[in-house]
Amino acid sequence: MRANYEIAKEIGKVYESKKDNIAFWRAGWLMNITSDPLWLVYHKNQRDEPYWRFKDVITGDIPVEGLNPNEFLIKYEPPEFHSDWLIHFDQWNIDHILGDSTNQNRLVSVFDGVFSNKFNPHLVFRAIYGEIQLKRKEEVVLPQWYHGEYQYLMPLFLLSPDKVSLTAALTADLVMRRYQVRTLLLPQFAYAYARAIIKSRAQFADWMMLSEEDLNKTMIDEDVDSDV
Repeated sequence: MRANYEIAKEIGKVYESKKDNIAFWRAGWLMNITSDPLWLVYHKNQRDEPYWRFKDVITGDIPVEGLNPNEFLIKYEPPEFHSDWLIHFDQWNIDHILGDSTNQNRLVSVFDGVFSNKFNPHLVFRAIYGEIQLKRKEEVVLPQWYHGEYQYLMPLFLLSPDKVSLTAALTADLVMRRYQVRTLLLPQFAYAYARAIIKSRAQFADWMMLSEEDLNKTMIDEDVDSDV
């Protein structure tokens, strides 16, 4: 839900009136015959920051009379993925992926049992690099929204052809006409930000159809009862 709010805010679909003590945005619609709009409403926070505090969920009519509800409809339009663009690792991101303690522990966990002695970052990087190049040619990606921009998630089947080990988060470098690998995520961490721009779970790529058990392994902060 947080990703949906970020998109709404970015494209000017969040209504705010400090004078009337109300803010709201259209989070979606109900799965009923009339597809009633679903609104998340906020009032002034008791604290100074952030200004707004979640108040209520309203269905049907727009919370403020006189406004056109269609003006607050959010359209998710991720850019086209270009399979002919190269995928680039800069040195900072390599160091981040392989050298950061949290990321290194994640890789050690994923490759547990593969190495007879100690973890080998050189071989791990080559495995990741090769899998990314293969998936680029196959155009296997899923869009997501993260930190104010559309990105792409690429599944990495590093240990088994039937299970995604990690997902690579790619951002577009429009000037250089290439994609930049920002980080590697466990699928359950990437799920929420990709799910936010998909109308239904049935539209998800098969490789991202995680089980409830996998999703419950991480509690991504998606609570609607939150500040904005």
